[in-house]
Amino acid sequence: MDLQSLYQSMGYFMGVPLFLVCALVLSNVFMVIAWYAHLRHKQVGIRKIIFISWGIALFEYIFHVTGSRMAYGEVTLPQLKILQELISLCAFVIFARLYLKEKMHPQQAFGFVLVIASVVFIYNGV
Repeated sequence: MDLQSLYQSMGYFMGVPLFLVCALVLSNVFMVIAWYAHLRHKQVGIRKIIFISWGIALFEYIFHVTGSRMAYGEVTLPQLKILQELISLCAFVIFARLYLKEKMHPQQAFGFVLVIASVVFIYNGV
C-alpha cells in the first residue's frame, strides 16, 4: 500500500485528516525527545548530545513533512500550523510530566486552554 492509499483509507476525525493527526503525533514524540531528553543527561558531552538529537530529529522531519505535504489543500496553512502547535504542546506536557517529572502550574494550564480555544476558533470560525 502506498502513502496516498493509506492517507485516503484512514478517513477523518472531526474534519481533520486522521493521517495528518497521526503523522504530527509521531513527529512531535520524536521532537520532544530530540529537543528535551538530554536535559536529564547533563553528564553526556554536548557534541554527542547534538549528534544524537539530530539523528532523532530526522524522524521528526520525516513524519512532519509527509503528513503536512499530504494534507495541505484539505486543510489550510493556518489550520495546519495551529494543529501542529496543539499536538506539540500536548506531547511536551506529557513528556515533561512523565520523563522530566515537572508539574504543570495553573497559569500554564490556562495557557493550554487558550491554545485549545484557538484550534476551535481557527477550524470552526467560531
